[in-house]
Amino acid sequence: MLSRIFFFSPRDRGGAFDQPISRIIARLSRCAIALFALGICSGQEAVSDHPESVVITTANRVAAPVQHAIKELEDALVQSGRTIREGELQEASWDVNFVIGSPGEHQALDRMLDQYQLSVADEAESLLIAKRGHDSGCDVLLVGRDVRGTAYAVLEVAQTIASGEDDKPLSQLIVEQRESPHLAVRSVTQQMFNRELESAWYESEAFWHWYFGMMAKCRLNNFSMTFGHNTNYMIPPYAWMVKTPEYADVGVQGMTDQDRNAHLHRFRRITEIADEHGVDFTLGLWTQLPVVAVREGLDFGKSPVINLPEGGDRSKYCAVGLAELLKVCPKISGVQLRMNLESGIPHDQQETYYKTLFDGIASCGRPVKLDLRYKSLSQHTIDLARQAGLDVNVSTKHWCEHMGLPYHPTWEDRAYAASRYGFGSMLHHNRNYSVTYRLWNVGTSRLLLWGDPDFAARFAESCTLGGGRGFEVFAPLSYQGYGDAPGKWRVLADTSLEHYRWEQERYWPFYLAFGRWGYNPDTSLKVWEREFRNRYEQSTAESIGSALRSASRILPLITTTTQFSAGGFRFWPEMMTCMHLDAYRRIQPSDYSQFYAIAPFQSGNHWRGEGWASKHSSYVEDAINNNLNSKWTPIQVSQYLRQLADATDEKLDAVEDASTVRDSANPDDNELRSTVIDLRVLALLARYHADKKLAATHLEFFRQTKDPTRLKLVRRHILETQRHWQQIVALTDGQYYDDLVLGFSKEHHSDFLSRLHEHVGHWKDRLDDVQADVDYVTKLLADNKIVDEELTSQEGEAMQRYVGEVPSTTPIRFSHQRLESIRAGQAITINASVSCDKPLKQVSVYFRPLNQTMSWKRIEMERQGDSGTYQAVIPAEAINPSYDFQYYLEAKHETGGSFWPKWNLETPYVVVPVTER
Repeated sequence: MLSRIFFFSPRDRGGAFDQPISRIIARLSRCAIALFALGICSGQEAVSDHPESVVITTANRVAAPVQHAIKELEDALVQSGRTIREGELQEASWDVNFVIGSPGEHQALDRMLDQYQLSVADEAESLLIAKRGHDSGCDVLLVGRDVRGTAYAVLEVAQTIASGEDDKPLSQLIVEQRESPHLAVRSVTQQMFNRELESAWYESEAFWHWYFGMMAKCRLNNFSMTFGHNTNYMIPPYAWMVKTPEYADVGVQGMTDQDRNAHLHRFRRITEIADEHGVDFTLGLWTQLPVVAVREGLDFGKSPVINLPEGGDRSKYCAVGLAELLKVCPKISGVQLRMNLESGIPHDQQETYYKTLFDGIASCGRPVKLDLRYKSLSQHTIDLARQAGLDVNVSTKHWCEHMGLPYHPTWEDRAYAASRYGFGSMLHHNRNYSVTYRLWNVGTSRLLLWGDPDFAARFAESCTLGGGRGFEVFAPLSYQGYGDAPGKWRVLADTSLEHYRWEQERYWPFYLAFGRWGYNPDTSLKVWEREFRNRYEQSTAESIGSALRSASRILPLITTTTQFSAGGFRFWPEMMTCMHLDAYRRIQPSDYSQFYAIAPFQSGNHWRGEGWASKHSSYVEDAINNNLNSKWTPIQVSQYLRQLADATDEKLDAVEDASTVRDSANPDDNELRSTVIDLRVLALLARYHADKKLAATHLEFFRQTKDPTRLKLVRRHILETQRHWQQIVALTDGQYYDDLVLGFSKEHHSDFLSRLHEHVGHWKDRLDDVQADVDYVTKLLADNKIVDEELTSQEGEAMQRYVGEVPSTTPIRFSHQRLESIRAGQAITINASVSCDKPLKQVSVYFRPLNQTMSWKRIEMERQGDSGTYQAVIPAEAINPSYDFQYYLEAKHETGGSFWPKWNLETPYVVVPVTER
């Protein structure tokens, strides 16, 4: 008999990977019955025959993050029917001994590492999970290089047990691992916008324990709380939280000292809870001072802050206030600053203002990491921060203010290639700052579910570009409640779809994908699958997880090929029809190298985005001139969007066939029903854009060739877009809140009101935009005296078709040994074997320094005899010793071509380190 059995109650936190309560009760009931059951499992004694007894061995002192992780492990063990043995190891019989800690923490662990000849990698946050059986049981070593690595190892095993089969021995369930982080920084940022909407989670310690516990499970290691993203709400935050003797009269209108202390207490507790779970906390200060008007037509609203000093004393107040806040909140580990005009600091005052602020940070009495945003940042400002003794990181945008494909754009529009929306020229050698990349996913994906490990893995790989150390992504719902309008609301109007207490719980796949595959891009897909098995019935788990992966590839592709604004407050493809059809045909891709525009850019009627500067030939003009290159055409993009929609719908059909998803009375189906709605909407958005791209393409062919039969095809596809949008409305009406606020509206101090795309409301509010496209095409038909609107088979056969309208299926095969290093001052020889069943017209290499402000150059490669080998020599003067080298290949035949590498398989270019002469 075991001396004691400990049952630990699951914490009431609504954990991201916790099971529905009915399923927990059912599992516990099965465990109780299993205590009396007999049986054989795979030739071994089953857990139900003799519940496994477990000993947990740790050092005398265990850090808080590891304590939280051990509690998760204990909960998982008890819920799965195991028992936890109390007492010293040598005094008890046991089946499994979990030995937890870091090398050097306690003798038992060090002895076992030596005995079993095991080691954990030297990098911070590395972990080791190892199991060794012997006569008296099994030792499971959960080892981390540091506290965070140890917690990750324990949490991994806890999640494995929670998601595993209860009748399997732990020795079979637990998978050995030895991992190190691919990226040192894996961060999430959340902005503060709306007092009433935020109170439910901001003021709840239970929420923050769940949230940071979830981040730890996902191996996300930094959280940035951002104040002042295009708003004066809580700016500057010191006025809300601290009182400084030098500026004792600065405060917030109507706020008492007691209110200020309460604000400080809540904020400080958030930073402390983050630390308890092993998550760094960064204070984001994007607007430094209340801004009345950034520029004509854009202001951030009124500020309740009173008695702010004038002139240079304003910077002194901010420096003193920030230093005080850092002192009274010692768990703040970093400060993030926006540097452009929207910070409230004019460009010509940047260095003076921030020098004072840097000195304030340095005076807080402990090291604080500094993250400066690249846009409008001067090198002299960086130098001033370094002179103040601060460790400086410079962060920049990954794909404008949107979620494009999981690589840095090959060829950005030159209007955005400096510091505004990419890495510009910041990746030069011998810099005095580190680099991270910010994925502005909130510009693309704010509301609907997202999760794709493949995307996250490729994105993580891209964040090492130029020696990058990591990434920051925006939390889902980041723009919720923009403008601080009063009133509480939640995104789902149908409360029966809510399976959670806090809305962020809904988006657990987002955190899982970016966290686990950001930590290790080679993480097994089994980690993804087990979490779906833990939340869904076995009959639906695989299908819903697969459907989410395919659906999550839709918006990034729409963004890449349809992004009419680089700014996040104008382009939002989740709920935008993306402009009138006549303007849609002129939208340029956000990667000019990989994708064709339908028509050249031309601002005019219906254009409601930003202007584009770069001039590239469009698909229709190249097709008519029989001069197609290797870019993906809008027709190919349309086909791929349909494939993604089909893959998503096929899996969702399987889900509905196998489940009670339509039965709203079944509480276990809440999450499933909610998820299916989101994924169906994403599939319909793919179909909407697939048809709109074809309608716009035929419209441009009509404009160029005057062939009236093209207008019949325009009509066919534009009617399909209307049908798809109507289906979206039918799915979401009554399910989603009618007045969603997820960005600008006319009341929210938006710039360029005449071109505003409102980021409020519901899909049904856009039905008029869809109808306007139909009316426009109807008028075109009437103006061109087309009475019979349907395309006959004879007309279809007689209509002239152009190259690319039927995408080529003839593959071009590349074989190339990637360059591994380049020495400055020496020419480079590039060789490639290229073959195709069609005669090749041209094989080329494109190249430039790793600098987005510099143009790509092209050299045609020469064929070497009859072997199919091509060669090009890049002259030494083309190698910039201050930057790494970037290149890709292209081969063309009569009807198109292909690039190498291919964007849909890997990063579509090669980056090679350049060393000194």
